[in-house]
Amino acid sequence: AKGGDWFDGGVLIQLHRHSYTSSHGFINGTWVQTYAAINASNELLATNNLDENQTAQLRSLRAYFYWRLLDLYGRVKLITTPGQDQPQSTRQDVFAFVESELLTALGISAVTASMDLTNSPLLADKSEFRINRFAALGMLAKLYLNAEVYTGTARYQEAEWAANYVIENGPYE
Repeated sequence: AKGGDWFDGGVLIQLHRHSYTSSHGFINGTWVQTYAAINASNELLATNNLDENQTAQLRSLRAYFYWRLLDLYGRVKLITTPGQDQPQSTRQDVFAFVESELLTALGISAVTASMDLTNSPLLADKSEFRINRFAALGMLAKLYLNAEVYTGTARYQEAEWAANYVIENGPYE
């Protein structure tokens, strides 16, 4: 602790020492807030009032939230319909769901060195407030980079292809 104002009742020390429980504010808050975002995404997707680009963005966003849950907690519930409950999924199932959602949003079946994203529902333009194809590929690169931890199978080649596409084709400097 760095003094009385940094102690915060010991919550940061619990995180540092990995001595927290599921009721810890940071741990529980992250869980609840992430599932709230997934629920909001599911509700919007269920309206069927979105165009192809909006649907792809929302599916990418929901995939991001599930990737965060996978990375933080491992086995989680894959809920895609508002008001439904599901049994806990394996890490491999969550990985496959996140990958499938991002690939679908990109309009491709797999990340390859020669993938063509010209017909992707996700746009290529640079926007600070929208998910474009480069954001989705960045998420896939991170997912593949850690695939061996999540699934037991390394996917470094796909991580490289996704990252290279962003580097070589993205509007970023």
